[in-house]
Amino acid sequence: MQIKKIGMLPLIFALLLGSFAAIPVNAYPANSIWVEPGVYNATTNGKTIGDTFTVSVWINVTDPLYGFEYKLRWNDTLIHHVNHTFYLPWTPNFVAKHEATAGQYWFGASALAPAEPFTGEMKVLDITFQIVYQPYYPEPDMSCALDLVETKLGNPNAQPILHIAYDGLYEINTILPPAPSLRVSPSIYDAEVAGQTVGDTFSVDIEILDLASAWDLYGWEVKLGYEPTLITVENVESGGFLPSFAGPYGTFFTYRDRPEYKYVVMAELFLGTGQTIPYGSSKLAKVTFKIVYEENYPNKASCILDLFDVKLVSSTMNPIEYDQVSDGLYYSPMSTPAGPVIDVYTEDFRWPGVTTHNTGQSSVDANPIDADAVAPQEEITLFSKLTYASAPVQYKEVAWQITAPNNETYYRQSMTDNKGLTNITIRIPWYVGYFGEWTVLAKASIAETPVEDTVRFMVGYIVQVYSSTPSSPVNRGEEVSITLDIKNIGTVDRTVYITITIYDDVGMPIASSGWTETITPGTKTYGPYTLTLAEWAHVGKGTVYINLFTAPPTQCGVCYAPEHVQTFTITFVDP
Repeated sequence: MQIKKIGMLPLIFALLLGSFAAIPVNAYPANSIWVEPGVYNATTNGKTIGDTFTVSVWINVTDPLYGFEYKLRWNDTLIHHVNHTFYLPWTPNFVAKHEATAGQYWFGASALAPAEPFTGEMKVLDITFQIVYQPYYPEPDMSCALDLVETKLGNPNAQPILHIAYDGLYEINTILPPAPSLRVSPSIYDAEVAGQTVGDTFSVDIEILDLASAWDLYGWEVKLGYEPTLITVENVESGGFLPSFAGPYGTFFTYRDRPEYKYVVMAELFLGTGQTIPYGSSKLAKVTFKIVYEENYPNKASCILDLFDVKLVSSTMNPIEYDQVSDGLYYSPMSTPAGPVIDVYTEDFRWPGVTTHNTGQSSVDANPIDADAVAPQEEITLFSKLTYASAPVQYKEVAWQITAPNNETYYRQSMTDNKGLTNITIRIPWYVGYFGEWTVLAKASIAETPVEDTVRFMVGYIVQVYSSTPSSPVNRGEEVSITLDIKNIGTVDRTVYITITIYDDVGMPIASSGWTETITPGTKTYGPYTLTLAEWAHVGKGTVYINLFTAPPTQCGVCYAPEHVQTFTITFVDP
């Protein structure tokens, strides 16, 4: 802490009063101004670069005080002024100087009549700083004075009050540096935005950030993941970071493309000795890709440029920790947008409460000409979307033609909304003559250019027993085993409650049971299902009644399809 005796009298007078200098440095006597705390150590207070702290300026006067002025200075390369609050002991008052600049705060004020002079001790300033420099090993500890200069205290007669100024001291200790980070730059590369197409090339950089010399980096290795169906590696070269610190033996850089594993690996290290220890932020490598795929408009394919298996080593071959690794992201170009287009498709809901992705919608459905099956008496909503260069064509008439399997044709018309969408509904008849493939045609004209699209879907019993095989003959009182061939004409799984009821030769029920099954698309064999026949069953012809319900009838279940009937032979064993 620096102590300064200050007054407005001639220097010789100040020297005659040199006895004031005998006051201990940690005491603040009458007629003094000081920084509190006298020493602020950022490190012991858990502060580092970017953090803030606050110190104060105090005065203690026994002589009547009617005005004061001071300048507080600091090293602006270590700390920056953030804000401050001053305090005055008089009302009314006059502030003559109130100015904060880089490295200095200057303040001056006085009382105004009829204010009384002030005596006593009070805080006159709170000032907050931000730490802008943190020394890292092997740098030394750093500090700067919080220097009170040109301090002036005055009485009501405008005479100076002899006083002592006590400076403060800011300290910050050297610490181990933070671990470096790595990133792909740019973080997002959009080939479409860049105006590129298939056959063009682009480059990304592998960068290291905030590397401190204390880490003694000697070599590095990284892998960069990519999707080879979208882009291929054309070249990889050193970014020049290690070579800029190389000694007389230079550096060695290498890479190997591994498209079968979807990554390229690259590495670099110093050769020999004599290099300067690297530090800072820069480019480790430059990777050049070739674009080999474009997505259909308006979509973009993408892949992560994945930075992984990072290895940093020191000159003693010890691993160096790293903090954060930030991947990149690549977007492919798109094909040239189409002109006038109409897309017709169905809703995604299907009775009795399932959702399908097979709607016939372009860019959504893998097979957009066909939509999922529809059940008899089911109401289906048909949509069409009218666009030009993928932008919606609004408030335009669309003609509809719907053709049933029996060649009956129905016609409708509707108008697009502000999103280019329009829809109609139709409920499917349940007579067998309407079972089969339905065709929906939507047609419109854009600037005298006709456009049309078609979607087809099957109508029929969504799940149905096509055949059954019971074991035969079966003795009464024993088990009968039945396998079922069930066809699901849709493209999504259906939950089905299967019931089997068996009558004997005279029509008496002799066995019955139910099972819940998930029926997948296509025709598949289910079972065997086993039922035990009644011991008193009448021998002869047994009749099997097989039904498929959406759920048990007591739980609002209804029929999926007509009842399937099969027969077998009931026999007996003479006791």
